[in-house]
Amino acid sequence: MSKHDQPADLLAYRCYRVGEVLYVPHYSERYYVGPGYPVYTPRVYTNLELISAGGKMESHLLWKRKEHTEIKPHE
Repeated sequence: MSKHDQPADLLAYRCYRVGEVLYVPHYSERYYVGPGYPVYTPRVYTNLELISAGGKMESHLLWKRKEHTEIKPHE
């Protein structure tokens, strides 16, 4: 199997859930985005905005994000 046939690595990142909506780190910027970004919901959020809105932090496996640090498992 060539490198191009293999799926990209998944890493754990901090995400925030506000109500039933999950906000994930933007792929290349230091912001969080919700469902439908950027076509239907162009708004971006900081982690402090999401926490202020009642957001709860969750860990989710995502493709590598340029401007976010993945969560390292405890060794």
